[in-house]
Amino acid sequence: MATQTEHPTALQKLVIQSLVMNDVDAAAYLGMSPNTLRKWRTKGVGPVYICCGRLKKYRLADLEAYLENQKVAR
Repeated sequence: MATQTEHPTALQKLVIQSLVMNDVDAAAYLGMSPNTLRKWRTKGVGPVYICCGRLKKYRLADLEAYLENQKVAR
């Protein structure tokens, strides 16, 4: 009997990448203070975010893309 693999399906990947979080959760994911993330928004730097009225939201895919762009080659 074949065992099921632990790899996510294409649909699961799509759902995970579309996850949206607030600035506190996004900052925790990035390992920084929510205030830093807020300051970056006022300066126009940092990860891409979405405005939902007064709320600012971050998609997991955008946070991952931001981290990917921060890599430094040595």
